[in-house]
Amino acid sequence: MFGKPWALGVLLILAFAVLGELLVIFNDYVFHRLGINRNALLLALWTLPILASYIASYYSEKHKLLMGLSYLILFPLIGAAAHYINGELGGTVDFVGLYGAAATFKLYFGVGSILVILGTSLGLVLSKRR
Repeated sequence: MFGKPWALGVLLILAFAVLGELLVIFNDYVFHRLGINRNALLLALWTLPILASYIASYYSEKHKLLMGLSYLILFPLIGAAAHYINGELGGTVDFVGLYGAAATFKLYFGVGSILVILGTSLGLVLSKRR
């Protein structure tokens, strides 16, 4: 049932989680020395859930809506797990432990819902035009 477009979306969500935690590990000084705007990178990173749900809903053969909206739960699960693992490995995180993972899940679910619905809607509308 899940095809290559959905798997590519999962890879984008995983990239979001890993890169997001890496961006948090490095402070602003590192980015300033490299001449990179950290906030611009974070903004670009937050477009990955939109892109993942867009790809899944646009390129899926069947169940386009289901494929795009499946990231509503997957995105916060992966994001909260990455945050929890980062904290357990000694990284500096705002919310620590399982309660922190639950709080992070809620944050990712709230913001991610908007992003995933936007990407899925774009994918559905634009796939009708093909």
